[in-house]
Amino acid sequence: MMTDPDLHVLSEIFDRHPYADEFLGLFLTLDGNPSGYDATPRCCRTFGSTGGNGVHFSLADLGDVGTPVVMTVPMHFDAPNLLIGNDFRDFLSIGLRAGYFGLEQLVYDRPTAIAQLEGGVQLEKPAEAALRDMKDAFDLTPSDNIQAHLEALKRRYGAALTAHLPDS
Repeated sequence: MMTDPDLHVLSEIFDRHPYADEFLGLFLTLDGNPSGYDATPRCCRTFGSTGGNGVHFSLADLGDVGTPVVMTVPMHFDAPNLLIGNDFRDFLSIGLRAGYFGLEQLVYDRPTAIAQLEGGVQLEKPAEAALRDMKDAFDLTPSDNIQAHLEALKRRYGAALTAHLPDS
C-alpha cells in the first residue's frame, strides 16, 4: 500500500471534483504495486497513469540519490522512461497549466508539449477546480523552463536510474 500522504491528499481532492482525474489525465493508483510493464525501472512504485497507451507515473527509489518521478511510455520503445520531477510535488507542478495527459508527448514532440505545459490549455471546469485545489493544498507554482528542468533531472538522477532499468 502506498503511504505517501501527498497521494492521499490528491485522492481527496479528486474525490471532491468528480471526473477531474479523467479531464486531467491523472488516474491515481494508491497500492504502489509495480506497473506490470517490462519497460518500467525495477526501483519504481507506480502511483498513477494517464489512462492511455499504458503511460504511467512512478516514484523511483534511488536510495540516497532521491525519489524522483519517472514517466514510462511503453510504446516509445527506444527510450520509454523520462525523469519528470524531483519528487511528487515537483511532478504535480508540471501539469498545473495543462494537466497530465499531454505529458506523454514530451517523448514524441517535446517542443509542442512544452509550449502547452508552459502556456496552458483550455481545461474542463472540474479539472480547473481540482488544479486550483492542488495548487493551494501543496503550495505549488507552475513550472517554467521545462526543458531546462528535464535536463537537470537527467543530470541529477539519470545514472542512478539507469542502474535499475530492466535488462534488454
